[in-house]
Amino acid sequence: MLEKEIRMAISCVVIIPTRNRAALAKNAICSVLSHQGDDLQLIVSDNSTSTEEKRDLSSFCANFADSRLKYITPPQPLAMPLHWEFAVNQAKAMAHATHFVILTDRMVFRQGMLRVVLDAVSTQPDQVLSYNDDMLHDRTTPLQLERKKLTGQILDLDAGHLLYLSSIGVFPQALPRMLNCVVPRKLLDKIQERFGDVYSSVAPDLCHAYRCLAICDSIRYYDAPVMIQYGFAKSNGTGYYDKKTNDAWADFNRNAGSRGLTYAAPIPEICCNLNVVYHEYCFVWKQAQDEAKYPAVDWRRYVQAIAQDIELCGNPEVRAQLLAILRKHAGNELDSATPAPPPLQTRRRMGLKDYWNRLSRASWTKPIWLVLARLRVQPPADNRFTFKDVESAMYYSNRVKPYYVPTADHVQYMQRGWKLAG
Repeated sequence: MLEKEIRMAISCVVIIPTRNRAALAKNAICSVLSHQGDDLQLIVSDNSTSTEEKRDLSSFCANFADSRLKYITPPQPLAMPLHWEFAVNQAKAMAHATHFVILTDRMVFRQGMLRVVLDAVSTQPDQVLSYNDDMLHDRTTPLQLERKKLTGQILDLDAGHLLYLSSIGVFPQALPRMLNCVVPRKLLDKIQERFGDVYSSVAPDLCHAYRCLAICDSIRYYDAPVMIQYGFAKSNGTGYYDKKTNDAWADFNRNAGSRGLTYAAPIPEICCNLNVVYHEYCFVWKQAQDEAKYPAVDWRRYVQAIAQDIELCGNPEVRAQLLAILRKHAGNELDSATPAPPPLQTRRRMGLKDYWNRLSRASWTKPIWLVLARLRVQPPADNRFTFKDVESAMYYSNRVKPYYVPTADHVQYMQRGWKLAG
């Protein structure tokens, strides 16, 4: 007979840092507080520069009848890393808190999944536990809900191997970026003790990931869609890929300081999303001074990865400028870079059996328009489902169980050469 898992009592604080996105932040708040339990607290840290946005969110929180919710604001608007530092320090001031999570305002927890995660954390409370998500691509219509092929298992991953993957340009979702993981207080204390703070760079989520891996020998990873990520029109990173950069990307750049977003990257002059990731790896690599654990960036693969990311830039002038800079540094190596693959577009029509399967899984306690919305879903060839609006897509993601695949058949793991700890 198998022994039952020993569970330790934990107290988790979820932190929602937000800036001028009251509507999105409200959805994130509701997704947290839909989970019951006194072991869960929520801090909303409003870093808005818009008086109207701040008033809207403040009023919403004041009228939300849940004692677990606390609304705070920094003394003045801060750059993202400083805001995360402020918010987490406010959460750590809650003496009873043992674990911390950041949920960005563009993410919501799937129904019931936060409780599953906290239960898993309670079995090994000293370990970081990261997790995955569904992605709702909502910049164009119809909206596309991407449901990733995952295993539903909790895996122990070797920290050194995750760092090696980053050095060769592979950045798996398992990286513990604070916005996708539960972090014990003791680990945050160790990061602050070793590095002076937790987030003081450009992209605080990635800075946390690489500092965390500098300290941990392994992490736990729950290979399941715990969250739904959406609101890409207001994403800092997504703004880079559009023909015209959005306000979030402009604001992110403006607050980066005189050194820019990529000053520690191998080619600092190239400002693109992927080079920000490389910047954070190199930034912590230099700080950690641990050559045995942190491999140097593979130059050939770096050139190839940056070339592919530049090709995805929607602004042709910016794309040409960045490619010219890359060619200046990479020379002939750029010619061997593999172009980025085009997005899959194939779909097949729904048959009567497909309609019946969607309809039979519908909840008849819901409004009829939500039930009918499920009939509009097209079974996809690339694991993406189309919807007319955000509400029906999220309803579908919450109500339909993920389709899990065996670990041995998981293409993502095989292609990326994952190495399990132990």
